[in-house]
Amino acid sequence: MPSLRFSIQATYRPLANRRPSVEAAYTKHDQSRVRWLPRYLRLVIFAAVVVSASLLTYSLRPDTHGQVPMDIRMASEHGYITTLRQQLQPFIWTNDGGNGTLEEFVMIIPANKGMLGMAYNLLCSLRRIGSDAVPVIWALDMEAVRDLASYRQRHSLRFGIYHDPNLFSVSSFEAGGSDNYWRMMSQRPNFFLTMLRDTKLGVLFVDADIVFYSDPWDIMRKSRGADVVITTDARDFYDLLPDPYEGQPRVPRICAGLFGVRANQQTVHIYEIMAEQMKAGASNDQFALDWILNYSFNSVLVPPIPTGLGPPPNPNPDPSLPSLSVQLLSQTTYVNGALYVPHRETEYERRVQMDGGRRGTIHGNWWWSDKFRDFKNYGLWLLGESEQCLH
Repeated sequence: MPSLRFSIQATYRPLANRRPSVEAAYTKHDQSRVRWLPRYLRLVIFAAVVVSASLLTYSLRPDTHGQVPMDIRMASEHGYITTLRQQLQPFIWTNDGGNGTLEEFVMIIPANKGMLGMAYNLLCSLRRIGSDAVPVIWALDMEAVRDLASYRQRHSLRFGIYHDPNLFSVSSFEAGGSDNYWRMMSQRPNFFLTMLRDTKLGVLFVDADIVFYSDPWDIMRKSRGADVVITTDARDFYDLLPDPYEGQPRVPRICAGLFGVRANQQTVHIYEIMAEQMKAGASNDQFALDWILNYSFNSVLVPPIPTGLGPPPNPNPDPSLPSLSVQLLSQTTYVNGALYVPHRETEYERRVQMDGGRRGTIHGNWWWSDKFRDFKNYGLWLLGESEQCLH
């Protein structure tokens, strides 16, 4: 994409040979006609232009109802945190934290241009179940910002658009494991520090390749105050693994594509550590979070414990480490893409019924060859023509 910046060394060309800009809309003939208008009429025209410009400026101010993208550059010029918090206000979900306290969260869906189809599919799943969740889509690139704004207007939808131009992104679809994919993932600690530390908002983080079958806020509502509430990335059901913890001392393999974090000192510290690890060359946020939960904190699993998972191999606390409470979500209610595959459908459905028939989400995080095709083949694609919801 060509740069939009002008070169200060550009050679001057006559006006007739340049592409007109807004500032150079009049020809010399037009300008001479304006100069010969009566003075009072020129004053009226000038006043009208000033008023029109003022109204245009007002219309471009940050919209507290979430109808414009949230731009970090704009926010930093007008009281960064205050403005960002105001922009997020329409999307904040409030939960009774007990003891007379209220907790505030935002639901974040990250997506670049290449993943917007998945994000729209996720929105359709929320519509299908009648959820009143109003997510904020973290648009990683400017093409995504423009597409989201257009999509929202065409379909009269309600969601926020957040964009930080200081973070790296590309517009193309990137399969998990590509260099650009890892580089985009490395930006996440900066985002979480902005939310948890600066705005003091908890986050329900939802990858775009997820389909919901129950209210997303059930994840936080039923989490019993845990600092981190997270899905598993285990390659099999716990009772079928020789070691459900897969060699880790405190917490089994986690998935950083669907989880909730409360805004407190412990969770802020998680992302401060992660930011340093990324600077030191850590490959991505999920591997870093896996390591942090096991080796940087005295992480304690809180009930309900998923079926098939026994006590951790190393439950003894290290007095030099801070405490952290972690709740693992059910493998059947919030199933990952390694467990939800056609040849295991019967086994999965049997386990869902054993677990009370509860289905919360299906996450296609292990489908790398052709994710869009797999969603359609597995009956998870909810978008029709013109990207309208089928339900």
